Amino acid sequence: MRRLAAPAHLQNCPGVPATVSPDDAAAWVFNAARDGNRDARSAVNRYVKDLAVGTAALVLALDPQVVVFGGGFSRSADLVLEPLRRELEKLCLRVPEVRASTLGADSVALGALRLALNEVDQRLFSVGLSALVAPRRD
Repeated sequence: MRRLAAPAHLQNCPGVPATVSPDDAAAWVFNAARDGNRDARSAVNRYVKDLAVGTAALVLALDPQVVVFGGGFSRSADLVLEPLRRELEKLCLRVPEVRASTLGADSVALGALRLALNEVDQRLFSVGLSALVAPRRD
């Protein structure tokens, strides 16, 4: 799906200074787009269109009520959410609510932690768990 290739639009944007690392290119492009840089705005638009294609595929298959734009790029939700909604309206029968995560780049780690805690809860408190038996003293 094109959503996986979408970040390349930000990393390969014309005008990104050579001194900006590939990891920081997206932040530079989002900031330049906010400042009105035409190349950066174009890169953000291409990013959103590719993101929308992948998101629409998931929306059409799963029919969620909410789509959450998360990860480190969620700090640029001011540039992404409304164009993403417009693109989804073109591609989806029913457009879910589109929100930005408030967790930012920590969302993946926190999600993994939540899954781990759920697993621990299930193992500790599930029915059928045998009680610990104290060792016998002879």
